[in-house]
Amino acid sequence: VVAVSPKDLIARGTPTFIVGTLGDDAVDRAIAAQARFISQLFPGATIVPDTSIDLAAGPSRWPANPVLYGGAHVNAVIAALDKSLPLHVDATQIMVGSETYAGLGQRVITVVPAAPNHPAFLWYAGTGPSGVAEINAIGHGGEPLLIADVFGRLQRGTWVRAADGPVTAKLAVRARRTAFSRPAWRRAWPPWPPSPV
Repeated sequence: VVAVSPKDLIARGTPTFIVGTLGDDAVDRAIAAQARFISQLFPGATIVPDTSIDLAAGPSRWPANPVLYGGAHVNAVIAALDKSLPLHVDATQIMVGSETYAGLGQRVITVVPAAPNHPAFLWYAGTGPSGVAEINAIGHGGEPLLIADVFGRLQRGTWVRAADGPVTAKLAVRARRTAFSRPAWRRAWPPWPPSPV
């Protein structure tokens, strides 16, 4: 097992938040706002754009304890690394091994294990235009890999490195989803049946 949890990575020292800049102005602002919110918990933490990372220089040139925000559709670093990562996130889906999580509101929080072309990094990403909608609302920290949906935590997992090198996900059972998965206050609105007009 090669997995490191978000708590483990953050415990190494002050993080550097790397925000995506591939979206339009509104999307870029939404991503930066999510990173700013969390960065307040870490005095001395910095927020840098994805364009500041020189991938050709190798992992040693990355900032210490990197935390990336956004999927391949909004973060240039993720887009460039996409084919070599053990999971894929874009505007419409998250793919982890043979599992697909499609539709709006799908989110992933994971520490991607180090590889020859990048160091280990904490990654917050999701579907939808900004790729990070409400990502900070998901309780996390102990699992190396956590998938969430609009109802909350959906599936946890860890990363395992095969003898020949590739990293794959080992996933637990998905949480059961029913009509009552939503919190009570969300089930109560809108009232049903709708009132006649």
